[in-house]
Amino acid sequence: MSRPDSLLPTTEQELIARIRVGEEWAFDLMMKEYQTQLYQYAVHFLHSPDLAADAVQDVFISIWERRSHLTITGSLQAYLFRAVRNASIDIRKSELSRSNREGSLAGQSPTSSEDTAIESIEWNEFSVSVRRAIDELPERSREIFILVRDHGLSYSEVAAALEISLSTVKTQMARSMNTLAKKLSRFF
Repeated sequence: MSRPDSLLPTTEQELIARIRVGEEWAFDLMMKEYQTQLYQYAVHFLHSPDLAADAVQDVFISIWERRSHLTITGSLQAYLFRAVRNASIDIRKSELSRSNREGSLAGQSPTSSEDTAIESIEWNEFSVSVRRAIDELPERSREIFILVRDHGLSYSEVAAALEISLSTVKTQMARSMNTLAKKLSRFF
């Protein structure tokens, strides 16, 4: 379905209103805008590209299915990240339950695509060290750090997405930056 140029939404609330009345082009616009960021976030959370794709798809399907009742009062981006986080938690629980039923813990290790793109050995070593240092952060700190640094959310958007206080976000970011500075000090 094509989008009438005169109806191009100028705010998130207009976009949400157009989705609410079933305008597919508005829904497609939202998906194109946020799908990559949400997928990357879910990969960091789930450590599995397939499960991450499932989490994002589940969120978009849910939004479309209940579009007529869709109410988002804050930032659309924060809402979507919170929804993907919740979907990821559900998938983690489901995977853990399945693994327990099967009697084995079959896991996938995260892959690193940046290794093939980096020519310098020093840069490669630094990149790997940075990723490892981020992965070693406590789960909540890592999640906040990734939302701020990798996805560009403001501290207040992260607080809304994770349903925590702004001061918690600030404290966790400060701790993460201190920890990373210590772990990566040999490079500076």
